[in-house]
Amino acid sequence: MINFNGKVYEDYNSIPSAILKYFYLNLVFEYQLRWENGQSVFVENHYFKIMSQLRRLRLNIPMFYTLDFFIDEINKTLVNYNSNSYIVTLKFANDSEVKFNSYNPKLILSISANETDALKLKKFKTINQISFFNDYNFTDQEFGTIPFLQKDLKRIASIDAFENGCVDSIILNKQKLVIGSVLGNIFLFKGNKIITPSMNIGVESIVISDMFIDFIKKNDYEFAYENFGIFELQTADEISILSTKNGINPVLKFRKKTYANENILKIFNSFIDEVI
Repeated sequence: MINFNGKVYEDYNSIPSAILKYFYLNLVFEYQLRWENGQSVFVENHYFKIMSQLRRLRLNIPMFYTLDFFIDEINKTLVNYNSNSYIVTLKFANDSEVKFNSYNPKLILSISANETDALKLKKFKTINQISFFNDYNFTDQEFGTIPFLQKDLKRIASIDAFENGCVDSIILNKQKLVIGSVLGNIFLFKGNKIITPSMNIGVESIVISDMFIDFIKKNDYEFAYENFGIFELQTADEISILSTKNGINPVLKFRKKTYANENILKIFNSFIDEVI
């Protein structure tokens, strides 16, 4: 089922081309969240993240874009689904082109969902080997924190990973600092300390990462925001990639270095037990 501006269609073939064309020609923003057991995981945090990023993109936000509106529209989309866990994709498009000296397009919304494993099941896949994308560097500016704006470059990086026999690839900013991977945000375990890069170097801003960091701090684990280059990865004891879609994915090997995964998985499983 696909929800276009409040009307639910069975499939894309039943959607009028006059509506569908906007999402091919004027797509301006896309956002994914996780929906489990009839509600979003961290629903309020997702809502504020959506609104914040829409404002930063200078889009005309309708007054009816309230938290209750999004919850109702997602539930309307999922009414005939049978699973308990989904990745919900929200796409925003302008209903007309932005013209010189005239900016009054209205946002239209598309909602779709794909079934996925529940985080509570803790079926987290390992990344057997991760590669390193070095053809292009990602921005370290503020807009780099918005995942939608990095989508095209990440697509190229994912192809590079595939060509190197991997499912994921480490990505760097223009200062050659690690900002994450194609699949998500990066966390290192060094000794007893958990490390992740700071947000101000272009790290993508995702809710599950924010909440996981809050959990780590609240439970008195040793934690630090530390920026590091590609060579520091080989000094880590564990590496994991965190994303809305996949949860936590431990990395088993980078170059010739192999990694354990017991500590970060134990902490993340405790986090899931608390929040879901």
